[in-house]
Amino acid sequence: MRFLSCSARVHSLGVPKYLDCHPEEYKLICTIIEHNGNCTFLPSLRKLRWALRDGNGLFPPQFAPQALHSLSFTHSGANPTPAQGDLVLQYTPFIRTLSICSDWLVGLAGPTSQSIVDIALSLKYLESLRIWEADESMPLTPPDLQRLGASPTITDLDVYITSFQDTRDQVELPRMRRLRLVGLAVNVSSLLRRIQAPSLLELELGCMAITATGFVHLMTDLGGSPVSGNLRSLFLSPSRSYGSEVLSDPDAVWFLSTLLRPCVNMVKLKRFELDSIPWENVITDSDDIREIAKCLPNTLRRLSLPHLNYPPSPPLTLLWHFAHHCPNLVKLEFLALSLDSVSCHNSFWCTDCGKPSDMVTDAGTPLDPIKVRGHPLRTFRAGDMERQSLPEGMEREDVEAIGEYLHSLFPKLDMVRMRDLVKRNRPPTDRCLDSGYYVVLNAIEAARERQLRRDVGE
Repeated sequence: MRFLSCSARVHSLGVPKYLDCHPEEYKLICTIIEHNGNCTFLPSLRKLRWALRDGNGLFPPQFAPQALHSLSFTHSGANPTPAQGDLVLQYTPFIRTLSICSDWLVGLAGPTSQSIVDIALSLKYLESLRIWEADESMPLTPPDLQRLGASPTITDLDVYITSFQDTRDQVELPRMRRLRLVGLAVNVSSLLRRIQAPSLLELELGCMAITATGFVHLMTDLGGSPVSGNLRSLFLSPSRSYGSEVLSDPDAVWFLSTLLRPCVNMVKLKRFELDSIPWENVITDSDDIREIAKCLPNTLRRLSLPHLNYPPSPPLTLLWHFAHHCPNLVKLEFLALSLDSVSCHNSFWCTDCGKPSDMVTDAGTPLDPIKVRGHPLRTFRAGDMERQSLPEGMEREDVEAIGEYLHSLFPKLDMVRMRDLVKRNRPPTDRCLDSGYYVVLNAIEAARERQLRRDVGE
């Protein structure tokens, strides 16, 4: 009775991917269910993840409660082959239980097959569907995606796509609000050129076997797509490899801003993240970083760009461009920036008044520092800032100048979260106090205190 009392309070249950329900465990679960009056002993369960194995579709029919909201099942055995037939049909007892919880099921995840598409379309309240990686024996075809797009309830779709490179038909997803596509770049690009999704707000693309030139073309297709004007969130994960094959186009050299320029058409974008730049032929410099800031929509609130191994590191003063061109930015993760770029002797900085001195607009007219005084940025991270030491020979006045500069640009930085960010990204054996950026954070706080004293004095 104590077990039943405790299990009644369980809301989420997950079985690791490479474990499954063995016959002895199955018998035990069935015995408990029988002892409980042929009712589930998990009446409050809302989220369930279950592992299935080749030839073993064990799943007690009364295990899942009718109030289950999210069901995820994974395949823990060998990869299926065409001779084995439809993977999901091997698990008839498991699939049958979907009809038990279909009244309330809003989230479903499982391996690709014709069956899971049919099952998803039969669930009258299903909102979120994740179909895991496909192979050539079980592709998610363009007609399948078209059928899912016609669902009156599915608004969140996460799929691995194949066989889209030859499609010529428009793919209509009229109700889709979040879409994650993973597959070969040729399939993703082909789909982007034909997709119609007027309600789409969040888009994630995982592109395999793509070169820097291919990424430029993909971004151009995306920027020209009807979906771009309504996007609020964009996450990109490019990879130049696929299996043992690694693609490259070393003869073409691209500036990073060229890759990102189509973002200018995404006029409602609030979050943009590029999780890697896997190509050696993508470069950047000070002028390029200014162009990056200019091409980003001014609605942007969160920006994440990966570290780019292209020396030398751009100067810290270039953060000014993001303060000016991205007035709503609250979180910035950016390329590595050089700490020795601001000093009390730099003409870019006036230590007498504590304000930027030579800042001008792209048209050459002076900029009013008051325009950035209320900038909402709360956190920023530049490359591996928590591992970077202060440049050799840097003096106290130089550190103070950096603190004054950053405080002037971003007066609302959350220092507690910034310090936590440094600690989280340092190995446990490292001392955060040795980090050059930790010293800079102290300098920003000191600049705040000086500003406070000046304000009180006024």
